[in-house]
This record gives sequence, structure tokens and C-alpha cells, in this order.
Amino acid sequence: MSRGRTGRRSLGDEKGLSLLELIVVLVIIGLVAALSAPMLYREWRHVQSKRAATSLAALLRYAHQQAILTKETQIVRIDFDGQTTRLLRAAPTGSEDDEVTSPPPRALATYRFPPTVRPRLVNPDRSIVIEAGQRDILFYPTGYSTGEAIELVSVLGRVYRIVIDPVTGVPTISREAS
Repeated sequence: MSRGRTGRRSLGDEKGLSLLELIVVLVIIGLVAALSAPMLYREWRHVQSKRAATSLAALLRYAHQQAILTKETQIVRIDFDGQTTRLLRAAPTGSEDDEVTSPPPRALATYRFPPTVRPRLVNPDRSIVIEAGQRDILFYPTGYSTGEAIELVSVLGRVYRIVIDPVTGVPTISREAS
């Protein structure tokens, strides 16, 4: 280490930070991480519920498109108890004897809701809410659907509403005020 005429080290000779400076920086980083972790966790849960809504809407759009392209009725079955949604191809219609011997519809796609999100079926004025059992949404080759409104409710209270237009069969997503 070279010393100038005053006996002090010159600025160019400093090799690094002192231990005290490193400890202060680590404490600041720890405080920032501790304060931001709960906010990041809450936002992650919100992102999960939004992802569930977009995934369900994508499955519904796919069912609508498949019904038109294959000229076969598609069924989206929402199982509220099992937290799943399945896309099924409807069995071909025929005589009643055919329906007895025909196999159950085959699942073309399945989506499982995250445990932090609960689906429920509602009507426009929210007087009827279905949160148990199963419900089928049909998409017809003509482009029509049975038209439903599904709400996805997160554990933090955020609600995403997916409305399927019965005339066009197209689902739309909106975030409801919680």
C-alpha cells in the first residue's frame, strides 16, 4: 500500500468494502425482502385466479371452434366438487337403442382449477348460484351454445366472470368488483 506525503492511503488503493458496510447492505436487502414477500404472495394468488379464468375461457373457445369445425356437438362439463372442467364430444344421436349401447363421451381435454379458486355458475341477476354437482355447457355445430355465466372466486375474494353468449357461443371475461 502506498502512502502519500500526508501518511494516508490514496483513493486508488482501496480494495473493497468493510465488514460493517457489507452487514448494513445485507440488513437492508433482508428488510426489503421481508416487507415485499407478502405483497408478492398476494399478487401471485391474483395471477393464479386470472390464469384460471383465461384457461377456462380458452377451453370454452376451443369447444366452440371444435363444434363448428367437426360439425358435432361439444360438451364442456364443469364438476364443481371435483374442481375440474372437461371437454367432451357428444355421442352421435340415433335411435334409443344406439344410446343405450353407445359408450360414454370421451374427454378431449381436461382442466383442473387451482385449489385457491372455486368455480360457481350464476344467472345474470345472481339469484341462482350453483356451487355443487356438475353442469354441462353445450356448443352446437351451428355456433350456438346453451349460454351460461361462470364465476371464478379466489380465496382472496377476487371474482372473474366468464359469460358465454348463447347466440354466438363466444365467451368473454370480466373482473367483477369484490
